[in-house]
Amino acid sequence: MLPVEVKNLSKTYRSNFGFPVEALKEVSFGVDPGEIVGYLGPNGAGKTTTFKILTGLVKHTSGEASIEGININNYKCRASLGYLPEGPYFYEYLTGEESLFFYASLFGKKHAEIKNRVSFLLDRFEISYAKDRKLQTYSKGMRQRLGFAQCIINDPQLVILDEPMSGLDPMGRKQFREAILELKENGKTVLLSSHIMNDIEMICSRVVLLKSGKIIENATIHEILNKSELTTEIVFKPCDESYKNIFPANEKIRKVADLYSCQLIDLSLKNEIIGKLIAMGHDIVQVNQNHKSLEEYFLDLSKDKL
Repeated sequence: MLPVEVKNLSKTYRSNFGFPVEALKEVSFGVDPGEIVGYLGPNGAGKTTTFKILTGLVKHTSGEASIEGININNYKCRASLGYLPEGPYFYEYLTGEESLFFYASLFGKKHAEIKNRVSFLLDRFEISYAKDRKLQTYSKGMRQRLGFAQCIINDPQLVILDEPMSGLDPMGRKQFREAILELKENGKTVLLSSHIMNDIEMICSRVVLLKSGKIIENATIHEILNKSELTTEIVFKPCDESYKNIFPANEKIRKVADLYSCQLIDLSLKNEIIGKLIAMGHDIVQVNQNHKSLEEYFLDLSKDKL
C-alpha cells in the first residue's frame, strides 16, 4: 500500500471559449512510505492540478488515484492528509492561535489534545510571539509558517506542499527544509512542488518532472546527477587579452575578481585550450570536472522534451 498511487490520471478543462484544455494526460506515479518526492515542472505543467485532484478540490476526468490505499473519491482518505496550497487563504479576523484551533477542531480532536498540538506548532515555526495577533497583521513569511503548521495540525501520514518556500528569506527556507526533513524522520511521506532546485536537491530523494501535463522524467536525484552532462571548468589568470581568441565563440567566460572561468561543454577541447592558455603565458589556476546541476538538467529537459 503506497501513500500516493496515481494511475493514468487525466484532467480536461473547458476554456472560456469552450475549447478543451488537457491539464493532465495519463499521469502515473507512486510515492513510497517515508519518501520526499519533488513534483516539478514549469508553470502550467499540471502540478497544482494534480494536488487539487489528490486533495478532492478538483474532480479528475479519467484514471484513478489513492491515498494510503483509499480511493480519492472516498473522503476518508483525507483524514491522513495534510495540504499546504500555494498562497494559502486564512480568516483574517482570527488570531494565529485561534486559526490553528479552528483547523484542528475540524478533525474532531479533544480540547486538551488541540491545545498541546497548537502550542507545539506555534513554537516549532517560531510564531508563538504573534499568536494573539490577527492574521491580517501577519507578513507573508509568517503566513507561510502558519500555513505549514495548519498543514500538519492533524499529524498526517502524507503531506502535500505546493510551493511551500515561496516568498521566504534564506533563513525561512532553511527552517522549512529542516521541518520537511523532520517529517521524514518521523515516518511521514512528503510530496512537494518547488521552483527552487537547490532546495529540491537538498531534501528530495526522487523527482517527477511534468511538462504540458505529461511525465517526462521519474528518477532519483542520484540517478539524474550521474547521467547529467559533464562539463569542465577552467579557471585562469590572464596576462593579456589574447585569451579571447582561444575559446569558442559560444563558450561564456566569467570574471570573478582578477580570475576568469569558463565552463566547457565540449570536453574534447579541454586539452587544446589549456595548452594554448599556457603557451600564451596565462596562468591556469584550477581545472574542475562537474556534472550539471539539477536546475541546469531540468531546464534542458524541459526545453527538449514535449
